[in-house]
Amino acid sequence: EARAVAGERGIPVIGSLGVLLAAKQRGHLAAVGPVLDRMVELGMFVSTALRARVLLLAGEADGGS
Repeated sequence: EARAVAGERGIPVIGSLGVLLAAKQRGHLAAVGPVLDRMVELGMFVSTALRARVLLLAGEADGGS
């Protein structure tokens, strides 16, 4: 419901993985991979394709941190 309301009001929705990418870009995270792995360990579903895309965008395409 929050995403729908944001859309109606023209507020961009970036999601949890987008927040991780933004945090890395701004220097708040050294690496996205370990945080992403921990989120998955805690129960978040991330497809293999999405994980690969996020790591590519983070400059961690080889899976390294």
